[in-house]
Amino acid sequence: MDAGTVGLRIASSVMVPLVKRLLLPPPSLPGAEFGEQPVRIRRLLSFTGDRRTLSEADLYQLAKELVRRAMRAAGPHDPPIAPDEQNAVGYALGHTLRALGDLDMDDVQAFDLGPEKLAAALVRASAPETRALLSEDAARLHDRLLVTACLHLVHQFSKRPGFEARSQVELRRGLSEQKEQLRLLLERLPTTRAEDTDFEERYTGYVVGAHSSLTIHGVDLHDPRSQAWPLETAYLSLEAVPARDPVEPVPGGTNGEADGRAADPDPESERATGPVEAALAAHDRVLLRGVAGTGKTTLVQWLAITTAQQDRVPGHLPQLLGRVPFVLPLRTLAREDTELPMPDRFLDWIDCPLTGSEPRGWAVRVLQAGRGVLLVDGVDEIPEAERLRARAWLTKLRKAFPGNLWLVTTRPSALPRDWLGLEGFREFTLTPMRPAHVRRFIQRWHDAAGPDDALAATLMRVLRSSPELSRLATNPLLCALICALHRERKGHLPKGRVALYEAALAMLLERRDQERDLPSLLDQKSATEPLKRLAYWLIRNERTRLKREDAVDLVDRLRPSVPQLAAAGSAEFVLNLLLDRSGLLREPGIGSVDFIHRTFQDFLGAKAALEEHDIQALVAHAHLDQWEDVLQMAVAQARPDERADLLTRLTARADREEDDTVQVRLRLLALASLDHATRLDPNVRTVVEERAAQLLPPRNMREARALAETGTLLLGLLPGAQSLTGDAEVTTVHAICRIGGDAALARLREFVTTTQPAVRTQLLAHWDRFDTDEYAEEIIEPLLAAGAGEAVTVRSAAELKALSAMSGYERVVLQGDFSEQDIVDSLDADGLRELRLRGNELLTSLGFLSAFSDLRALALNGCRAISDTAPLTRLPLLGRLTLADLPQLEPLARLSACPNLDSLLLGAAVPWRGLRDLPRPGALRLLSLPPDAVELADITALTQLRELRLHNASDRLRPDDWDALLAGLPALRTLRLSHEQLSMMLFPPGARIPQLTGLEVRSRPGATVSLRRIARRLPGLEDVHLTLFDTVDLVHLAGLPELRRVRLDYPGEVHHADELSARVTLAVRPRT
Repeated sequence: MDAGTVGLRIASSVMVPLVKRLLLPPPSLPGAEFGEQPVRIRRLLSFTGDRRTLSEADLYQLAKELVRRAMRAAGPHDPPIAPDEQNAVGYALGHTLRALGDLDMDDVQAFDLGPEKLAAALVRASAPETRALLSEDAARLHDRLLVTACLHLVHQFSKRPGFEARSQVELRRGLSEQKEQLRLLLERLPTTRAEDTDFEERYTGYVVGAHSSLTIHGVDLHDPRSQAWPLETAYLSLEAVPARDPVEPVPGGTNGEADGRAADPDPESERATGPVEAALAAHDRVLLRGVAGTGKTTLVQWLAITTAQQDRVPGHLPQLLGRVPFVLPLRTLAREDTELPMPDRFLDWIDCPLTGSEPRGWAVRVLQAGRGVLLVDGVDEIPEAERLRARAWLTKLRKAFPGNLWLVTTRPSALPRDWLGLEGFREFTLTPMRPAHVRRFIQRWHDAAGPDDALAATLMRVLRSSPELSRLATNPLLCALICALHRERKGHLPKGRVALYEAALAMLLERRDQERDLPSLLDQKSATEPLKRLAYWLIRNERTRLKREDAVDLVDRLRPSVPQLAAAGSAEFVLNLLLDRSGLLREPGIGSVDFIHRTFQDFLGAKAALEEHDIQALVAHAHLDQWEDVLQMAVAQARPDERADLLTRLTARADREEDDTVQVRLRLLALASLDHATRLDPNVRTVVEERAAQLLPPRNMREARALAETGTLLLGLLPGAQSLTGDAEVTTVHAICRIGGDAALARLREFVTTTQPAVRTQLLAHWDRFDTDEYAEEIIEPLLAAGAGEAVTVRSAAELKALSAMSGYERVVLQGDFSEQDIVDSLDADGLRELRLRGNELLTSLGFLSAFSDLRALALNGCRAISDTAPLTRLPLLGRLTLADLPQLEPLARLSACPNLDSLLLGAAVPWRGLRDLPRPGALRLLSLPPDAVELADITALTQLRELRLHNASDRLRPDDWDALLAGLPALRTLRLSHEQLSMMLFPPGARIPQLTGLEVRSRPGATVSLRRIARRLPGLEDVHLTLFDTVDLVHLAGLPELRRVRLDYPGEVHHADELSARVTLAVRPRT
């Protein structure tokens, strides 16, 4: 399709919400607008002046979204530009639109110019070299989109209050002609039906009303209405990490440099934790995993009301503009023996009161236009047998209605990895709350409950001094319970999870009525009886809700054996009483009942399982994710003999298990359960610990994290530092760091004298999990005094202050918002050699870096307000630069003035304009290309390039003979590829690259790559490093005459290792 025709194909319903965000809403405008004098354009813009509502970073995100929607409007078969040019056009468009603030004209003059002349004026006012970097097709698309945006802008000017009066001052005839031309242009655009628009206003109002509050249990026992906390206040931005490989490689010590000190060589492989909103901003389809209580449903609610309230869409989420939310809880949709609904039945299935009033075919039209935000909550809350049906339903919808946004949530272990991988879903996992998040949550909770800073500060001190409670406060649900109980019990908190839940039940079941001066028809024990039966019925039947008539029947059958239930009234009355008074049950829809949270269901269900002597059922289902918490709660609440029996049977089942994955899972579950075993036969405890010890030390980072979840109990089982070497030492330290607290600090002291750089990196990266001053004194300072050259990671003002009092560090990572002044005042200007800034939204300029004239390496990741690179050219020694998530960065070519820059590593969300935009092409020795990179035609200009990393770039590089271009790089010695790129290189007949001596290839589990022809194509290889290959046949490497070292990280099957020459060193990190 001609790039020049695309702009006008975008429907007004899609385009207008984006363009409107460029302008201030009328209430924010200066009063002069409503007078008779024209208003200067810059006073109308949302990204200039004191009343700005859109940052410049948001402006660039919005421009990229305009381009993305234009690409979708063009269709998949005839795209107007190559995929790798999309971000470049987005950056150029953002740069051009930014020039609106520089135009010296008013709204009437802009209207008089019309869209095409206004677009031309913007191009003249913006930097011409930005557009000059675009290809011919990309420039044409840029121009067409700019004209289309200007068309909607001048139309918005004409709709502003007072415009007609102001325009009378100007030439009426000319403006009348312009209005007629504008009307004709707007008529050419696809529009949304008026009846659809009217209904969407009512529907989004319903969405806001239905999802705009969050129940925070225990906020006010006197007034249950105060438990409804406005979501706008309650929402705490969650953090997520991209899904890791089933076997996650242990970070190596060298990591790109001979001295092992450059631990940040690759912006794409860091897997750094970041706000979950960033994941949603970067991907149209996301599968989000998180344990119970981490806030998955809260996120769904927030996205729903944010999309419904278009004027409140954050600038960094422009893809929500012009869209319609559909909240689809699977526990509601997955009804027995019925098909999941198609769009025309969405409203009916979620019990929306507007059902039947929507225009015929409305939901289908929304999804056909790619305007939907589908929020599918709780795949784990439907029976395992029904999940395949749910996946088929999701697949059918995704294929029938492309272009919509998707979020699917689940518990971590409920679904296999890549469950929706074939449908293009990217997987992320919510991370436990770090101490800073917990402090923020506590403060917000107390603000909502009634400002009490003293009580909040007291609770924070209690958590710091109690490792057991600190380990519990890792998700919003448990944090809320701790806050409520701390306030209600006047600062006295129960210890342990079971005691916490028991106290919460007492608060919700009995004391709440007492505090509200209401008669209590059921005491706590009597009220708990039906709740236990309801909970266990749901667990056994793999449900999260049951029909009301089934609930009444369960209560009715229980009444004869519980006198208080019989005395209270009929089963119907008792159920209503529990729904109204308990705070634990609710009626989410007509004719259905469920628990307010799965955590309470599991706790009460475990009680019932023990009372019914269902220990064998607990053991038989222990491998299922929905039974894990039930089993642990059963161990916690069992009598000593029951507890011993349960853990003995669980251990015996693990011993018999042939599936290694299930066996490890059961042994970890038994170990974690010991933490809840107040009294236990010592022999049983010994057996559980011995079996768990067989898992130690952890074999990889994933196992280290899983083991750390078992808590401080693990600390006594982990081997001592003197017996550990290599990967085992790294994973052990990682597990201890993840546990945190005073007991873990005592274990970490053993590792301060380590000789492994990767271990020192772990020690210097987890400061925030411990008391700031103690960790600084006992870990950070001794490491620095011993000459540790690895980077110190700082996440808080307290840590930065502590670091400012130290010396001996050369490399620092600052994670989060730190001001320019704080950085300059705190860091050693003379000693700092490397600085990494991650997730800093405060910084708008890099001018402060002039204070660090000896800086050799700089990494900028997520500093989204940064655009000007000129300060970097004034760093005389800067040689290595890592850039990622910098959406408004100026052209890279401007870095050519950096006198010593020879290493450039580019990640996602950095404006990529192709190899022609690279700085100092003749001087670069190391280059890592970003995901947008596709075209390698200009690579031959990099005559000094020694190392090239393509593994994050497109798997379909161009031209087809791109390997022949690499053969023309005389200095190239090291190449890093994805397994798909290696296959493309080796499969067809192609060029030899004899100068290449090092090859690194990272695969993924399940992928098959043949090394056949490698000796023919890469005859000079000396070092081959392969990661996560399922099958490796080393016979193909035997023909390499110069081969000296082969490294295999976590391979599946390795064949013909004996075929390698005796001069070749083979190092294998086993998968199991």
